[in-house]
Amino acid sequence: GGDRRRMRVVVYDRRQYALLVSSDDVEQQAGMNVEVYSKRNYARRDAGAAPMALFEFDDDATVADLKSAFQRKFNYYASRQRFYVAGSDAGGAKPAVLDDDAACIGKYARGAADGGDDGDGAPTLALVFKDLGPQVGWTTVFVTEYAGPLLLYPLVVLLAPALYAWLGADVTHVRGGVARVAQLDFVQRAALACWMAHYAKRIVETLYVHRFSKGTMPLRNLYRNCAYYWAAGVVVSLAVNYPRAAPHAPLLGAAQAYAALAAFVLAELGNGVAHLRLRALRPAGSTKYVIPHGFPFDTLGVTCPNYTFEVLAWLAFAALTQSLAALVFAALGAYQMAKWADGKHRRMLDMFGRDYPSRKRIVPFVY
Repeated sequence: GGDRRRMRVVVYDRRQYALLVSSDDVEQQAGMNVEVYSKRNYARRDAGAAPMALFEFDDDATVADLKSAFQRKFNYYASRQRFYVAGSDAGGAKPAVLDDDAACIGKYARGAADGGDDGDGAPTLALVFKDLGPQVGWTTVFVTEYAGPLLLYPLVVLLAPALYAWLGADVTHVRGGVARVAQLDFVQRAALACWMAHYAKRIVETLYVHRFSKGTMPLRNLYRNCAYYWAAGVVVSLAVNYPRAAPHAPLLGAAQAYAALAAFVLAELGNGVAHLRLRALRPAGSTKYVIPHGFPFDTLGVTCPNYTFEVLAWLAFAALTQSLAALVFAALGAYQMAKWADGKHRRMLDMFGRDYPSRKRIVPFVY
């Protein structure tokens, strides 16, 4: 091909002020200049602050090239970096984020709110840099979240008689004239099997099924998520596995327990099918979004049938155990999944517009 022009990327950050270098150290040449500021330092742009660093790229340099160079100099790994066009968030507008690592940096210069000429005839694009903080991979996130309830629920089952006895509760029942520590009844054994199967399934899906559109999550969120799931494993198990002198007595008799157990199993199967269908739509290494069709997406007419089935599974678990703690856990999960479903539904509408089928978010025919 022909000669390539070089593009320079200038990065500012007040916290790194000691690392500033003089712009005189960089040979002036034709190309595109990209200035990057911290948000707080952007207001000082006209004060003449020297560049923190000056990178040189070919005209076809991508966002990934920028992040790689930035990491080499300042040790912010790529998933911690976020850049958006300076001034694009004026008036509360949604900022123009450089969220496509494969895109050429130059494409963001078109229509930029702030830019100009650096004096040598080269166009200038101003960007704002934000440190997203320490990140953790989604696989690690989910395995850590789900390992807690998977281990804690059965641990509480083993310790419940001793714990409740220590609290002064009567944990024995009389059988054949002999007082014995109460054993798990059918409902408690079924609940244990359901709980263990669910979280074992989630870990297997995390390792072998899910393909994530984003590679990482802020580390600070991991503590919050683990606190929720791990606490649920303890609280729900304590409520369900109280040592009883008599077995659980469902309001509608044994039929309720068997129906709830069957509903839980069917909902888990539906959830798994939805996850497998989503996996089939996204090749390994791809973050591309595709409209899913077939069962259960077209059948239920919702954007997130995996959430639909998950909510049904936990409602069935609550019906099986007749536990208030289990019902609260199901309600909290339903609320959060409804929020996630709304966000995903809006994203699909933004991406595909009129091509996206008429669907609800999570509840067929309702929401």
